[in-house]
Amino acid sequence: MLAAEVTESKKTRMEDVVVGLTSKCVAMFLDSSPGFPQFSRRFTPEEQLKTERELEKLIDETTSRVARSKASGAARAAEVEKLKASVKVFVARFLCSGNNGTETDFLEDFSQVGDEFVRKARAFDPRLNLEDIHQALRNVWIMNSLQVFLGKQVALTPSGFAYSLLYPYTDNYLDDPRVPPETKTDFVHALGRRLAGEEVQAMIPALSNPFKLIEMIEGEYPRLAYAEVFDSLLAIHHAQVEALAQQARSPSLSTQDILEMSVEKGGTSVLADGYVAAGVLEDEVKDFAFGFGVCLQLMDDLQDLEEDWAHGHQTLMTKTAAVGCLDVVTNRLINFRASLIGSGGYLYSPQAQALLQLSHKSCLTLILEATARASHRYTKDYLTALEAYSPLRFSYLKSLKENLRHKSKSPRRLESAISAGAYSGR
Repeated sequence: MLAAEVTESKKTRMEDVVVGLTSKCVAMFLDSSPGFPQFSRRFTPEEQLKTERELEKLIDETTSRVARSKASGAARAAEVEKLKASVKVFVARFLCSGNNGTETDFLEDFSQVGDEFVRKARAFDPRLNLEDIHQALRNVWIMNSLQVFLGKQVALTPSGFAYSLLYPYTDNYLDDPRVPPETKTDFVHALGRRLAGEEVQAMIPALSNPFKLIEMIEGEYPRLAYAEVFDSLLAIHHAQVEALAQQARSPSLSTQDILEMSVEKGGTSVLADGYVAAGVLEDEVKDFAFGFGVCLQLMDDLQDLEEDWAHGHQTLMTKTAAVGCLDVVTNRLINFRASLIGSGGYLYSPQAQALLQLSHKSCLTLILEATARASHRYTKDYLTALEAYSPLRFSYLKSLKENLRHKSKSPRRLESAISAGAYSGR
């Protein structure tokens, strides 16, 4: 019902672009080889054990430094998130060949932007919880990546801050099972009208902060001059609402329906990142940003498989798992990821190419980790074959997330630290 009502709203110039890109990426994914991927390097068990020891040393050194730090709870939370990112980069470098360290500069820039974002997010809304900050921070770094790809300075812009924080406010509210459907309907209508530029009163308390964030974006991008920025925000809003159908246990949703919804949601999310980062985009940048977003969405669906399964959410991964193993769909995802590297060929600068390679290797790291954690969803032969191309044993990868959580304190304890810092004025 929500999706249908939003569909009837005023169409934007972005609609044809999104329809075309969705169709293109769906075909691209389905055309990706279902066969076992080609990898550049195998790892012996001895090499995997050595890498694990080096990674453990990195984790221990970082968590010890964070524990000794006198920084506020919010700052510590940012350090934990940066640790997670550094682990991905650490593993990705073993998957890369010929890296010259060029990407290190970007990572330091991203780190500084992350610190700034956490400070401003806590100042904007002290009630934000740890998961919201983490979710938004990941989007900040995606936007930073697009800044590098587009040859722009890595920075936290007002609109970048606003869009990154807007996403958790809206997506999490629509995902909240405690919110009645009719309230979500009112929320969707009001938010859509505000994104379209109408003067709307925030009659629902949950709309207050999103409206403030939209105003920040308007402050950097005047609507008359940058209409497509706001069209892209409407596109992700529409995709979020359409994706609500995936939360229902509806037998009417086919695998094709679910794939199209996931592609549109993931693609429009990063497409909006591109517009917020640059204001205007060339067609080739739209293609790249949309495809990158699709890859990230499908990876998220693989990572969240068990949680989505428990809640009855329908994703490509849960739909596939319901009828068999995930061997083929994971092959397609890995091969789809590889094909996206070619779509970034227009990124001529050495810095952009270095970051592109690192990003895609980091994506492979996340896929390997998700596969290890969902090992019971795969055939034994497939896991054995894939593990040989992982820098870490699957048994280690399977426990890595919990290991990081344990060594950097649990989210609950970190949340308490943030709250204590906020209410004590530190």
